[in-house]
Amino acid sequence: MKLKMTDERRERLHKANEFIGIIGSHGRRFFYNEKTNHLATIHVKNGGLYLTDEKSGEHVYLHTSWLGRGFSHGGTLNQLIVAIKDFIVHDFKIHIDNFAPECNRWGYGEEALSAVASAALHLGISDPAVHGD
Repeated sequence: MKLKMTDERRERLHKANEFIGIIGSHGRRFFYNEKTNHLATIHVKNGGLYLTDEKSGEHVYLHTSWLGRGFSHGGTLNQLIVAIKDFIVHDFKIHIDNFAPECNRWGYGEEALSAVASAALHLGISDPAVHGD
């Protein structure tokens, strides 16, 4: 896929990386590797979006539903990164229900999950009017 990076997509990419940083600084600190002090980031490479995985250091191609080799996390975080990619490319908002305490799939404490949800809303990655199925 050859992705045209418009100004709007660049802005959403910046917001997505800021959001990943917030996730990496709260709760279980997903996407942050304490041993190496690395944070996962999304970047453009060869006309596509890639995630530099914080543990493996690999550049993981994001234009697929299963991230596979080089991605150091399971299905829940796979789905989140794919949703973040869809936000960058198409401005699709992530369902705010993903960050609701009553369906906490992350194992985050209430305060940490609230911080992640607030960041998603503040950055425009999520919208209070967009809910899960």
